[in-house]
Amino acid sequence: MVPVIEEIDRTAVSAESEKTSELRLAADVNFAKDSAELTDRAREILAASIAQWKDRDIESITVVGHTDSVKGAVDNQKLSEDRAASVAAVLTESLPDASITPSGKGPSAPIADEKDAKGEELEQIRALNRRVEVRVTFAGAKD
Repeated sequence: MVPVIEEIDRTAVSAESEKTSELRLAADVNFAKDSAELTDRAREILAASIAQWKDRDIESITVVGHTDSVKGAVDNQKLSEDRAASVAAVLTESLPDASITPSGKGPSAPIADEKDAKGEELEQIRALNRRVEVRVTFAGAKD
């Protein structure tokens, strides 16, 4: 099955295949600034995703928080862990039988280089690195 990728009003991106579902939440619009508090929009996105996953046989869910490299490594690590835990808590409320593993990577796994060709940092690029990724693996499905 070819993955289906959908952008949800620039706040999230989801990708679906028979075996997995992946959801990437942009931290800038889905969390309060420098906080693990989910916005109402993030809760709506999670609720819509949960509705799609609920009737499937879920093998496991991983939730990984990421940050940019602006603050210190210790602060970023904790923020990434706290954001992943916030998302995992919402998932656990609706999917109590699912095996959910939250973790944080701080700034260690960027998806975009935070500097342009001249070596100048760009806020819009750093924003891409501030995210929470949810990966749901379904039991019994084939790739």
